[in-house]
Amino acid sequence: EDADEIRDRARDSLVHAAERASALAAAAEACRYLARAAELCAEEAERGELERKAGNFALQAGLSDWAEVLLIGSAERFAALGDRRELLAVADLAWLDTSNGQLDRARERLEAALVEIDRGVVDPTVARIEGTLGNVLALSDEPDLALAHLDRAVKMAEALGLNEVLVNAVISKAIAGLGQAPNESRMQLMGAMAFALEADFTWAWLRALNNLTEALLSINRFDDALRYLEDGLEVARRIGDRSWETMLTGNMVSALVMLGRWDEAVERGREVAELGGAGALGSSMSLFAANVYCARGELDAARELIDAYADPTLQDSQLKATVSAAFAALQLAAGEPDEAFVQADIAIEAALLGPGTTMLARGVELALEAARLRGDVSLVHPVLDRVASHPLNERSPWLRGVRARAAGLLGDESQLAVAEGLFRETGMRFHVAVTLLDRAEASVGEASDAALDEATAIFAELGATPWLERAEALAAAHREPAGVPLDVQG
Repeated sequence: EDADEIRDRARDSLVHAAERASALAAAAEACRYLARAAELCAEEAERGELERKAGNFALQAGLSDWAEVLLIGSAERFAALGDRRELLAVADLAWLDTSNGQLDRARERLEAALVEIDRGVVDPTVARIEGTLGNVLALSDEPDLALAHLDRAVKMAEALGLNEVLVNAVISKAIAGLGQAPNESRMQLMGAMAFALEADFTWAWLRALNNLTEALLSINRFDDALRYLEDGLEVARRIGDRSWETMLTGNMVSALVMLGRWDEAVERGREVAELGGAGALGSSMSLFAANVYCARGELDAARELIDAYADPTLQDSQLKATVSAAFAALQLAAGEPDEAFVQADIAIEAALLGPGTTMLARGVELALEAARLRGDVSLVHPVLDRVASHPLNERSPWLRGVRARAAGLLGDESQLAVAEGLFRETGMRFHVAVTLLDRAEASVGEASDAALDEATAIFAELGATPWLERAEALAAAHREPAGVPLDVQG
């Protein structure tokens, strides 16, 4: 037996080991086996293909740096051979760039690839590139251009029977329309989930589910989003995909924070950090837990989290909004309303540019609180005017509640009851308590006392110490005899 035969047998054994590891949901192990197998290949084309497969397993395992090395190696190897599979590796690299928030780099890769090929040819590789570029453009706040590329991808996929390319293009079309038509996008994504399930495209099913929960979060259906997320997490864990597990857990943090399930949200936020999958997009989602720390007055914990995961240089609009909102929440909690107002404005601008997101309502809410602390709630008027034409202005109970609360703080006390009702409707317990406190501060009497009692109970249950202290101070003031100032109490 000569050396070549021994090498080939070793390579084949490693490939079989990778297949077994994949079947056992051990993506990192599958990646290691394939990377070693690639090194034993005598033919460059075979090595390039094994490197590309290994790179995709690295992506699935959340090993971004290793994925990049393997996929670049694969692309360069195919390029030297003049092999069109180079374009598939480029598309994989663009997905990695996207998960790292580097949309410009992803776009440059894909547009350069399209320049080199005949786009008039109905070809599987062209369809994949068109679909991937359409997704990048959808996330880059260029929905019209995105849809042009995605429509081409859909037509090619239909003509060639490329069902996986087809379903992923439809998911990307839903993302492109999410900001302007969240319910239409929701219907597209539910259809994509059903199609992916029928075809056994688990990765695409998870991608559709993840974006469906984004749509549900944007219209504040938090309980519904959690139910889908629990189903998705079960599947992601079963197949060993740390990337999707990270993303889904991150969305779960967002929903749990909004529903006032704060201890669970903090625990899930730690899981996001520990999982470390999905690049910057995944790690930034742990920032949702910063809202809990800020509301509880745990500023050191909030700073530590923000310092670790807030990257202000990211290009993805949703990531920008998430990071700026986290900074604004910390600055508010630290008594810096001027700085908070600036960061809230950045979050709003990013949210307005990107796909539909809860960050729009969060940004407006932070701007309102900053204006209140600055002593002039009317400062929020230009902010409200900017979001007035956005579809979520009417479809998001959260955003409608923030608008009503602003009107209440400006003197129309009846609007505080409207805000409270909207927050109750969506299960946003902390927001209910804040609005009850507003109502108690705006009036006196039995109704005011009842509102204050409920707010105090919610703040105590949530551990929102600064808010609890504010409520208790108001309760003490209400107990004082009329005309007796607090500072003369013995």
